[in-house]
Amino acid sequence: QLLIIKKLAFAYSLLNGIELPSSVVEIGSFAFSDSMIKSIDFKDDSNLKIIGSNAFISSTLRSISLPPSLNSIGTDAFSDCSYLSIIEIPENSQLDQISREMFDDSNPIIMVPVDLLDLIFFESEYDIEWIIKYYFRTFTFYLPLFEWNCKINDKLNISMI
Repeated sequence: QLLIIKKLAFAYSLLNGIELPSSVVEIGSFAFSDSMIKSIDFKDDSNLKIIGSNAFISSTLRSISLPPSLNSIGTDAFSDCSYLSIIEIPENSQLDQISREMFDDSNPIIMVPVDLLDLIFFESEYDIEWIIKYYFRTFTFYLPLFEWNCKINDKLNISMI
């Protein structure tokens, strides 16, 4: 039974896509770095808990729907993924934090349910815009990043905390 996709397991590979078995609990550091992977699918009963640092850095990943069981994404996990357009976080997600450092030099739309917006931590040395598309709303808004936390209430008013 496969539990861990080890460090560098598919780095630099020509693999286009993969469906991970539900038994996988961790994707190791650099596991898919610099690979040609375009899609990664998770079973509905996925037990994935951790995506390691740099797991998909510089890959050709196009989009990803994270499994609800996921609770940790490492630094630069999706950085420098120039083809990455959408990251979807499910309504029942167990993620403990979402931060810009997970996606440096990538500009995906992060689809986040309104109930989970308090998980988002914005911190950056650059004044860049990060796009967040509401999962249950029909608009997109832009937030400049510069070392601040943001929480959005049910009426979608932005407040600094």
